[in-house]
Formats: sequence, structure tokens, C-alpha cells
Amino acid sequence: MPALDNLEQALKTDSSEGGLHEGVALIQRELLATLGRLGLVVHDPVGQPFNPLTDQALLHEEVPGTAEGVVIETFRKGYCFKDRLLRPAMVKVAKAPSDPAQSDGGDAASGTAANAVH
Repeated sequence: MPALDNLEQALKTDSSEGGLHEGVALIQRELLATLGRLGLVVHDPVGQPFNPLTDQALLHEEVPGTAEGVVIETFRKGYCFKDRLLRPAMVKVAKAPSDPAQSDGGDAASGTAANAVH
């Protein structure tokens, strides 16, 4: 799996050498195809509901227009081998927008605390 991660990172770099980039992409495709024939499944859950059985949430972020609990970014893909989880996907998950009424209440509480100090 580290070799697959390294190939993916190499493909994300901005390289002026198009031939090198194409070569790395070819190696990655061939390796994934071979491992796929043996039973390896890559798990990239972007756009899917968060599943605690296959995903590990690293961050939660408010994203307007995105339902709560939906994976919005994958930091590291997960892998399964013949229906067995080898590594969960490390992801960022959308959370519900904070309620403006709660933040007003918090300001009032902090104002009260500030008045108590004076």
C-alpha cells in the first residue's frame, strides 16, 4: 500500500516532464489492475455517506449545499482485499452548519462573564 500511496503522490506533483508523469501513471494503472485481479479493491468514498466501518474521519467541515455526514475529501484512499478491510480511507466529512442562535447565546454568555470580571 505505501507503494500505491507514493505513486499517487508522484502523480499529484506538477512535473514539467510529461513523459515521466505518463510513465508513473502507467505503472500505477498496471499495478492496480494486477492487484485488482487478485482481489484488491480501492476505496475512495468522496460524495458518499461516511461509513465508520470503512472510513476514518480526520476533519469535519461546514460545506454549504452539502448534506451532513457526506465525505467531501479523501486524504488517503482505503483498501479492501477479498471483503477484508486492509486500511480505512482517511477523510474529511461535511458537518451541519452551526446555528446562528447558538453563537448569539455564546456572545451573551461571554458578555456576562466579561461584566462579572469588571
